Amino acid sequence: VYYTQLGLNTQNQQVTLAGFAKSVKDLAEQVKIFDDDPGVVQLNFGNSSIGEGGWKFNLVLTLTPEMFKTASP
Repeated sequence: VYYTQLGLNTQNQQVTLAGFAKSVKDLAEQVKIFDDDPGVVQLNFGNSSIGEGGWKFNLVLTLTPEMFKTASP
């Protein structure tokens, strides 16, 4: 699995990813990793399509507010 685009929206605490996976199994494993992460509140998967050499997909991850806190100096 690799990612071709990344978007970050700190106001709604979301990360948008576009990516590519060689197989459905690889894609399912990546989704499970995000789904099991306690920092991920919600995961939306969509716009998947099979193409030359594998699967293109989009993910939107809604993260916990703690993921966006900055450390004090």
